[in-house]
Amino acid sequence: VKPLPAGRAWLHHHPLALDAILATGVLVCMTLAAYADPKGYHGRIWAVPDPGTLSIVLIVLGAVCLVFRRRVPMAVLAATGTLSFVELISDGRRAPVAMSAVVALYTVASTTDRPTTWRAGLLTGAVLTAAAVIGGPWPWYAQENIGLFAWTGMAAAAGDAVRSRRAFVRAIRERAERAERTREEEARRRVAEERLRIARDLHDVVAHHIALVNVQAG
Repeated sequence: VKPLPAGRAWLHHHPLALDAILATGVLVCMTLAAYADPKGYHGRIWAVPDPGTLSIVLIVLGAVCLVFRRRVPMAVLAATGTLSFVELISDGRRAPVAMSAVVALYTVASTTDRPTTWRAGLLTGAVLTAAAVIGGPWPWYAQENIGLFAWTGMAAAAGDAVRSRRAFVRAIRERAERAERTREEEARRRVAEERLRIARDLHDVVAHHIALVNVQAG
């Protein structure tokens, strides 16, 4: 088995550090998106208006929750979903706190079974989309609302695909290990049978010579 590089091996044995790095990246993305104005005169522009203290606090809390996403995935999904819900129904300029809920939903989908994944995905998507429709200034068919539902659905689907692939790879590995154990057991059985055959042949030869000695002695 080829050993992992030193950096990857350290991250493999310290998943909390890897999750902290991911949470930092999500925090940076949410912060940058909070200051981006998608409706500028020349398309998306970077603006200086403050998205609001509440939005900044929710962004930071959502990123902090992601540090523990693999330890308690359902609790992290509930926490990030609640933070996203609060952001969607609050007044003022929207901030992409729902990005943390999307990452948490992906984690749940990649670590649980399929029925749980789709229940969590449908519930998260329905609640956040309903909050966006009720608390937002756009109609229900606006691309912001549809995009939010689509992102949650894609997170659930991607996590489920990753979980299925891991299960498939694990099944192949277990099958290969089982076949290897079977070959080793078969080899040991054949060695034992060969030793038993040699012992029987030796016993027959010794018994024949002892009988011959007794006859000659008589």
